[in-house]
Amino acid sequence: MKQQNDNKKMSEIANEIGVSKATVYRAIQTLSIHEQYLDGQTKYYDESAQKHIKQYIRRPKPNKKKSENESVNDNNNKNYIGLINQLKEQHTFDKKQLSIKDDQIKELNKSLQYAQGRQAKLENRIEEIQLLIHTNNINPMKSTESSHFSDVKEEIVEKKEKSENQKKSWWEFWK
Repeated sequence: MKQQNDNKKMSEIANEIGVSKATVYRAIQTLSIHEQYLDGQTKYYDESAQKHIKQYIRRPKPNKKKSENESVNDNNNKNYIGLINQLKEQHTFDKKQLSIKDDQIKELNKSLQYAQGRQAKLENRIEEIQLLIHTNNINPMKSTESSHFSDVKEEIVEKKEKSENQKKSWWEFWK
C-alpha cells in the first residue's frame, strides 16, 4: 500500500524533529497513539498524531527530583571540595613552615661558618705557639706568663712529644 497524503512513518517523524526513533516510540506509547494505517509492518501516523508526538517531545521537562545517585554525587563533590580546601590550607601552612626552616638553616650556616673561622684562627695560633716553643726551647714551666697559659703550653708540648715518640700504626692515623 502506498503512503497516503501527510501520513508519516515513525522514522520520518524522528528525522523531522531531530530525535531518535526510540524517543518517538516512547512518546507514542506514553500517549497511547494508534497508527492511521499499517503497510506490512510499517506503521503510518496522521497529522493529528504527529502534532501530539511533536508537542510531547518538545514540551518543557519538569524538574524531576534528584535521584539517589545524584544526591550521593553531590555529597561526594562537596566532600571533594572540602578536602581540596583542606589540602590547600595544609599546603599554605607547609610552605610557611618550610620558609621558617629555610631561614633557620641560613642562620645556623652563618653561625657554623663563624665558628669554623674562629676554630681555624685558634688552630693557627696554637701552631704558632708550638712553633715558638720548639724553636726557642722555651720551658713553659719557667714562663713569666699566667699559669693558665703555661698549662696550655705544657699540654701542647707534651702532646707534641708523645706524638713524635709514639710510632703510629696504620689504623691510628686519624687520631
